[in-house]
Amino acid sequence: MVLGEDLPFVFHSISDLGLAVSQKRLDATSDPVLIVGAGLSAADAVLCARGARVPVLHVFRKGVDDPDLIFKQLPKTLYPEYHKVYHMMRSQTESGGSSSNGPQQGGGMASSVLCAKMCSKPPAASNASTTTTNAGTAAGPFPEYTSFPEHCVLSFQPDRRCVLQGNSSLKAFRISMALVLIGTYPNLCFLKGQGQYLGLDPTKPISCKQNPIDIHPYTFECTKEPGLFAMGPLVGDNFVRFLKGGALAIASCLLKRVKKKKGKVITNGGDDFI
Repeated sequence: MVLGEDLPFVFHSISDLGLAVSQKRLDATSDPVLIVGAGLSAADAVLCARGARVPVLHVFRKGVDDPDLIFKQLPKTLYPEYHKVYHMMRSQTESGGSSSNGPQQGGGMASSVLCAKMCSKPPAASNASTTTTNAGTAAGPFPEYTSFPEHCVLSFQPDRRCVLQGNSSLKAFRISMALVLIGTYPNLCFLKGQGQYLGLDPTKPISCKQNPIDIHPYTFECTKEPGLFAMGPLVGDNFVRFLKGGALAIASCLLKRVKKKKGKVITNGGDDFI
């Protein structure tokens, strides 16, 4: 956990951003919203902020040309909204800005003191040149957006400042709220061993990206637990539009078993009811 991540203005769900926008706590005059992450949830948060004209600082560890970015796996014709975000990530990067060159020493608090006199809003993405440049706007379809590739959050401070660390620099900005959307592990506490035995690799925890639950591709039934079905991110389907297919496959499987067993829904070859 990053220093200060438990402060009340740091959130981990896009719904908190939507609530702040709907309650008029955020608008075009607000300090920027910090969005951390380079996945689809982070992209959804950017789109939500864009719709309300809320300024955005977008921080992510990977480079904009990293082949593992999810946007490179999405057809432009099917996901134009996500490719708009990816275009902004590439074209509206922070250049220059408030920084402190040279090797860094000390912990997060020391870095925060070092950055305390830096700017409160992001410099212009296209022509920022000094550490004290006033806040500006970036050229592009959403001028209030600035991306920080290959950066990470060093700390959050009670005065709503966040400290960002690049390859050889520190930057500090005052923000209205932060959304940390870097992925989470599913809570499967109701299953034996957190359900780890259900994964493609039973030696590792279930992960929506690296180790999804192993299922039959047509019925969505867990291969290692007959009678148990999984769908959505648990099996690697991270798009809402795919949920209907998973639900339909499960319903079809159960209906066929009901008809076959004269109303008794049982597992394949077993005597136990689901």
